[in-house]
Amino acid sequence: IYAASNDAYPAASYPGAYRECICVTAVSPDFLPAYYTNYGPGCNVAAPGGEMSGLSGGEKAGILSTLVSEISKSDYGYMQGTSMACPHASGVAALGLSYALQQGKHYTREQFTSMFLTSVKDIDQYLVGTKQSHGSMNLATYVGKLGTGLIDASMLLCQIDGTPIVKVKAGKAELVSLDNHFGTSSANLTYTSVEMSDDAKEALGIKDEPIIYNGKLFVKCGKAGIGRIKISAVAGGKREGTDYIMGGIPISKEFAIMASEAVAGNGGWL
Repeated sequence: IYAASNDAYPAASYPGAYRECICVTAVSPDFLPAYYTNYGPGCNVAAPGGEMSGLSGGEKAGILSTLVSEISKSDYGYMQGTSMACPHASGVAALGLSYALQQGKHYTREQFTSMFLTSVKDIDQYLVGTKQSHGSMNLATYVGKLGTGLIDASMLLCQIDGTPIVKVKAGKAELVSLDNHFGTSSANLTYTSVEMSDDAKEALGIKDEPIIYNGKLFVKCGKAGIGRIKISAVAGGKREGTDYIMGGIPISKEFAIMASEAVAGNGGWL
């Protein structure tokens, strides 16, 4: 895993540009490309790299990093660059490998790389108009060129243990289709329960219990986060069959709800 480099150049730098390497671009705290990041061919995924100039956060819009204390007189300080983004991606990969080992799961290099590069939040939807940072940046220039998206640790762990993910927007009530989990006739099933732990509801800022409405999951997440939910239904009838009553077979699915927004409430990282 290598940094894309900080030349604002439309291609990855070597060694990150080698096919065998995962090359990391940088986004700033506004969820947009950092002005310095390389982009384009050879770039595979994005991570937080900081942007200490041009943003109101000053140095704290950078990434808190280790320093060479003999030179800086301090062990830690704020920095920016794809060299700050790269360790974020490396840490997520290490966490995923450790979790896979804990779960007793084994992958080829290609299998794990595929999961890693698809465990991302979308960036392209925000690349509209311009950004003012060291001049005017045309954001359309970066569409499809920062990699697959912004690396997300929770999504990688869910992929490893096989938990599907449903994405919703934080702060907005949503009706979520269950077709991907219960089949294309999901709206016609008889649902029997929706279960979510208090911890999961707290993580998502959910105040009202999620319910099934018109065959879809109705949920409102008050903040960005991720939490698991279990939904149960009856397949083949309006009620579960017993030894004496003809009915359907109980089925259930567990998946993770991921809520996100363009900018966190405090203006910081998602």
